[in-house]
Amino acid sequence: MRRSPLLLVLLGLLIAASAFASTISPPSNLGELARISGAVVLAEAQDSRSELHGEAPYTVTDFRVLQRVKGDVPARLEVQEAGGVYGTVGLTVTGAPRFEKGGRYLLFLAGAPGGRWQSAMLSYGLLREDEATGTLRALPEAAELNVLQRPGVEPVGVYRTQELLQRLEAAANGVRVWQREAVAAAPLASDSSSSATAGDPFGGTSANLTNVPASCQYVQAPDGLPSRWFGFETGGFIGVWHTTPGQVGISDGGVSAVQLGATTWANDPDNVIGLTYAGSKARTASCASGDARVGNNEVVFNDPCGQIPDLTACEGTLPAGWTSPNCCGQVAIFGTFVNMSPNAPAPHSGDNWRPITGMSVIVNNGSQCLGETDFKEMGTHFLGHGVGFGHHADPNATMFAQLGAHAPRGAALNAIDRRCANYAYNTFLDVPFSRWSWQFVEAFQNARLDPTGCGGGNFCPEVNVNRGQLAVFIVRGSRGPDFVPPPATGTLFADVPASHPQAAYIEQLYNDGLTGGCNTNPLRFCPEGSVSRAEMATFLLRISHGPSYTPPPATGTTFQDAPANYWATPYIEQLFRDGGTAGCSSSPPLYCPEQLVVKEQVATFLDRAFSLPIPTP
Repeated sequence: MRRSPLLLVLLGLLIAASAFASTISPPSNLGELARISGAVVLAEAQDSRSELHGEAPYTVTDFRVLQRVKGDVPARLEVQEAGGVYGTVGLTVTGAPRFEKGGRYLLFLAGAPGGRWQSAMLSYGLLREDEATGTLRALPEAAELNVLQRPGVEPVGVYRTQELLQRLEAAANGVRVWQREAVAAAPLASDSSSSATAGDPFGGTSANLTNVPASCQYVQAPDGLPSRWFGFETGGFIGVWHTTPGQVGISDGGVSAVQLGATTWANDPDNVIGLTYAGSKARTASCASGDARVGNNEVVFNDPCGQIPDLTACEGTLPAGWTSPNCCGQVAIFGTFVNMSPNAPAPHSGDNWRPITGMSVIVNNGSQCLGETDFKEMGTHFLGHGVGFGHHADPNATMFAQLGAHAPRGAALNAIDRRCANYAYNTFLDVPFSRWSWQFVEAFQNARLDPTGCGGGNFCPEVNVNRGQLAVFIVRGSRGPDFVPPPATGTLFADVPASHPQAAYIEQLYNDGLTGGCNTNPLRFCPEGSVSRAEMATFLLRISHGPSYTPPPATGTTFQDAPANYWATPYIEQLFRDGGTAGCSSSPPLYCPEQLVVKEQVATFLDRAFSLPIPTP
């Protein structure tokens, strides 16, 4: 997405826990924020308490108003924000303000039910006063927000308190135009950036993970553990629903944003994300509590419960592809539910992860202002959060915090998105992204030489391969994965009856001239026998050079353990010259000819022999 600021924010529940996100399109400056807010006050935080709104805990803070800038507000008011702990249920809201008792805050507010107030755009624009210096500065939570850059959007800085209040009052009432220079204070060296990466639970888990690829971030549960779905490796999937009525102003009501977003994540061959479009149906979320967020994998449109402050027109340059008017406010809120019970953490790739149990998306009225292309990218980004991806530290990623940093792409992924997905959702549980053979095993599986592994979501990379299994792999690689050999006769090899599970492939391998068996009188294949590295060299040379190929005489100088008089040395040395092996040791140079090959080694050998596309590790 691009061209008008969009903020992504993350929440989390403790029991059936949740991580929620919000997209916000902020205005061009604080003067405009004051204009579109229902009230603006300088107020001192008093006591706070927790409430439960449906399934979501809320924190309600009492404030004593010190100075009114805009709006007819009482001397004391209540501000409610999603997040907090109620009983055994907790909700962490990334980017939502967290008020300390006694703190003095400049609040930009929108009305909330029951005569209460809520922040107009989470912590965006909210400032805390430093009484010692007489300045106001952004809340630290603002660094957790995703601000999409566009021309004319002014970053929030540090301001002189009284000058700012006077200028905001004049700008809100249309008496005087906003002028940053008239109110800005010199920033201190300790001021934090407004970047969306610092302190972001969407992206705060990389340091807790083993061998995580650079730039990758994952949704952080309330206890700091990363979150992911479990079960995709064994064929599980989750369906995401488009609900009706669809988004007003989007040609198909948002169907393609959900459908293509799910397909985009699921179609990468190097991961097993089981995300699928479930179809369109009427929403099931209830508005009884005023909060429609439920972990039922539904995308709900047009904010049916009225829980998001309405979008409003804002000033500034209209981004390319967006519809008029430019929109300011929360575009959508989002949630990823995770299981926070004490026994719930499960291991994956050497680390403990929290299981994701559901997701929720609620799109605001007027969000069609993003335009068709950016609406699809927003959907893809949110579904990425739904399967556990945070804000990757790469501006070209669809999951980058500042989505407008790259050209519009709709429902599509960047290389870093795919790499981070490969880490969290590697195809086989026992071949993590960090394993040396990951890329070769993935290529082997993508080519469908062994599409299902050894069962249970595993590949069994260190298990010895027998000759019968190798026959299947070679025939599928040489003739294509859809090739079905003729029924076995059972008369070719004395030890391979027609009833043997690999008999048809073994006979095809012989008929293709790629094996002469393990014994000639009688002719045997030894289907249950393990395969040595020496035997592997002969198979590979026949694959690459043809069944009648005879390599040049051996020199005996390539590998110390492959002398010239060893039966397989001509094949071993030619395999080395062809770039098909580097041996098993470089110092001293060894081939280990009698060593039995394991499955990940076979994958590596055959990937090279058949020139299979190797994914980037």
